[in-house]
Amino acid sequence: MDPRAFLAKDHQQKTEAEATWARGALRESGAARTVVSGGVDFPEVGAARPVVSLRTSAMNETLGDARLHGFQSSSELRVLDGELSVEPRWGVPRILGSRLTLVGYRTLMPELPQQQRSFSDSLGWGAEARMSTDIDRPLPYRASVEAEALGVVAASERFDTFLAVGLGAQATMAWSPFETVPSVGPRLSLAHRTALPGPGNSALRLEATYVPAWRAGLTPGFTHEADATLQVEWYLGRVARWSVLLTPRAQVHWEGTLASWAGPGRSLASLPEGRARHRLALGVELR
Repeated sequence: MDPRAFLAKDHQQKTEAEATWARGALRESGAARTVVSGGVDFPEVGAARPVVSLRTSAMNETLGDARLHGFQSSSELRVLDGELSVEPRWGVPRILGSRLTLVGYRTLMPELPQQQRSFSDSLGWGAEARMSTDIDRPLPYRASVEAEALGVVAASERFDTFLAVGLGAQATMAWSPFETVPSVGPRLSLAHRTALPGPGNSALRLEATYVPAWRAGLTPGFTHEADATLQVEWYLGRVARWSVLLTPRAQVHWEGTLASWAGPGRSLASLPEGRARHRLALGVELR
């Protein structure tokens, strides 16, 4: 084999692969992102209600995003990422809740094989600090910090498609004007992304978490919280310097306790008691 011909062919193949990736990647970084969405809430008590949400981010680059400028797709960074949800009505809109991620970081990239000294070196990791408000909670205000180790079950070369599971811990402080309740417990998570065909880095995402926590306060005991979000990010095109995406989303949230129940055979079973919320939303995102 002619070595010069081999190197020339290898260079051509790599150049074509990079050009193909660049055509489907986002040109801009994740700085200054805005999402406006409208949808419907289905609370456990009461009728369905319309919801309008505004989400803004100083920095929001999520796992799997392919960018010409920004972090690599195996890493995620969110800074001052906040969302405000209101119920539109005559007069002043009713605030339903808010969420603010002060800083959050996740990476699926482990240490290089030659630098792995222990099992933890083959894992990714993540950490986050956030605050939230929900008027339907008995304790509407909440601040939490979390950290987790991430194991990649399957992933493509550039992480545009991946499946990862996480195991970590979460500490939360919930309060109202009359009571403050700390809690701490393990955190289980699942993150999946599937790249969709077409330009603009379109994708289907699934994020799910489960947190059983020991709660202190006047009524100590275990509480359970589960959350799952399925979202499509579909690239529509560019307007001026902005990329426009359509982001339909379905979200399920449940939190409560497991109560004992004596069945027909007098055996004890654990049944969930708490509150659930279902939300369907259609958003338009500017990147």
